[in-house]
Amino acid sequence: MAKRATINADNLYLVSRTKAGYTRGEAAELLFVDESTLERYEASKTIPTHDRVLEMEELYDDKALAYRHCTEMCPLGKLHDRIEESDFPTAVLGLISKYNDLGTQLDALIRIAADGKITPDEAEAYSKIEKMMLLLRKKITTLSLCAAV
Repeated sequence: MAKRATINADNLYLVSRTKAGYTRGEAAELLFVDESTLERYEASKTIPTHDRVLEMEELYDDKALAYRHCTEMCPLGKLHDRIEESDFPTAVLGLISKYNDLGTQLDALIRIAADGKITPDEAEAYSKIEKMMLLLRKKITTLSLCAAV
């Protein structure tokens, strides 16, 4: 008797498929893969190729699946900070908040940039502004992920 893989209910591929309303058999047929292949993905026994993830993303209508795949399953993606997922209103308000925070520093950024270089006495202020810009970029990505249609 063949041993069945243990399914992890938190598996990103399983969650995406079930939210889309497909049975494993239906999804496997539409993805042109064997049902056992899909079962291995959903049991975290096999990592699907990037192309397969893109097919799953389209079939399941889950615009954030490829992002989650890269940040959770790819060695390179694991090196980067994870972007939070949230609902649309929370993402919009988070973005506006970080935008406003950065806006308070625009005069300082203009002064730093005026001579075309970052001097040693400007380095700390620029570092603070750079961190704020990175946080703003994360908020933009968060909004893009939750607003993907």
